[in-house]
Amino acid sequence: MLTVVVVALLFAAPYFMWVGDPRARYVIADAAILFVLSLTWRWDVIERAGLAVPRRAWVPVLLVLIVGAWTADGVVGRIEQQFGVEVSGHRPLFSLSQVFHQELVLRGLLLGALATRVRSQLRLAVVVAAAFAALHPLLFFLQGGLVLPITVIASLFWFGLATNWIFLRTGHIAFAFAMHAAWNVRRFGARYGDLDGDNFMTEAESFAVIEGAWLAVGAAFLLAVGAFCLPVLVGVATRFRSHLPRCRMLRVRR
Repeated sequence: MLTVVVVALLFAAPYFMWVGDPRARYVIADAAILFVLSLTWRWDVIERAGLAVPRRAWVPVLLVLIVGAWTADGVVGRIEQQFGVEVSGHRPLFSLSQVFHQELVLRGLLLGALATRVRSQLRLAVVVAAAFAALHPLLFFLQGGLVLPITVIASLFWFGLATNWIFLRTGHIAFAFAMHAAWNVRRFGARYGDLDGDNFMTEAESFAVIEGAWLAVGAAFLLAVGAFCLPVLVGVATRFRSHLPRCRMLRVRR
C-alpha cells in the first residue's frame, strides 16, 4: 500500500508540486518511480511495468511512430488551416517525457493492475477509455468553467480505446507510447492562437478547436480500428506476437 501511495505522489508531482527544473520533471519523477518499484519487484520491474518490448516488435513500433507522426501533422495542420489557429513553440523532448510518464503509470501500472481483476479485456479497454474521455472535459470545467463540445469526448474516447487495446493485447506500452507521442509532439506547444499571432487561447480552449474538430474524431476512430487490427496483422506478417512475454500483471486470474 505504501508503494502505491508513493508512486501516486510521484506521478502527481510534475503536475502540481514540482519545484525543480521543469524541463526534467517527468524524467526525474519516472526514474524515482522505477526505483521505488524495483525495491519490491527487483529486475521484474521492467516486465511488470510494461517496458519489456520484444525485438521483433521494434520495427513495427517505429513504423507506427513514423506513420502516426505524419498523420498527426496532416490532421493538426488541416485543422489549423480550417479554423485559422496555430500551435507554436513545440517542445518535442518535453512532450516525449510527458507521454512516457503517463504511459508508464496510467497504462503500464494502473491498467495493467486492473487487467488482473477483469476477465474481459475489451470491456476494460472501453470502460477506461470512457473514463479518460470524460476526465479531460470535467477537469477543464472545474478549473475554468469551460464546457467542451461532445466531439472532444468522442475523439478522446476513440484515442483511449486504441491505446488501451493495443497495450492489453501486447503486454507492453511501446505501441501505445508511439501512438500517443506521435499525436502529442505535433498537437501541443507553448502557445495557441490565430495565424496572425494574436488572440491567444488556453490549452483547454484549444481542445475545443483541435480535438473537437470532426477531422480529429474521424482520425481517432480510424486509429482505434487500426489498433484492433494491428496485433493480428503484425502477428501474421512478422510472427512476433507469439514470442511476446506476457506481462505478469496482465495474467487474468481464473
